[in-house]
Amino acid sequence: MRKHFLFTVLVVPLTLGAAVLMVTSFGVSEPWRSLFVNLAAGLLGSVITVFYIDKILRRNEQYKWTKVRGHVGKQVNILANATSSSLRQALGIKLRISPSDFATLSDSPVSIAECKFAADSRGRV
Repeated sequence: MRKHFLFTVLVVPLTLGAAVLMVTSFGVSEPWRSLFVNLAAGLLGSVITVFYIDKILRRNEQYKWTKVRGHVGKQVNILANATSSSLRQALGIKLRISPSDFATLSDSPVSIAECKFAADSRGRV
């Protein structure tokens, strides 16, 4: 959507303006010819500059969102673990983790999928 906007609002009018100025420069005398050629070059330079800056801004925005997504993912993981732990404790579900389970885990925090749930004495899971 954004590229379409840049194309219709920026590229088409400025390129048409540059083309009209270049064609007009062939039919006018010297002081105007140089002015029209320079204006056409300025319009085309503006189009190139805006696309270059737009590319840099998009890359910077993508980098920032990547950092935000990583942080939000960690926060959601913490919330999910806290919620499941609270529910497990409220329902009386016991969690048994053997030392061998910790040996297979890396330095990352223990997640629910990596833990083994066992039935408590009343048979609930």
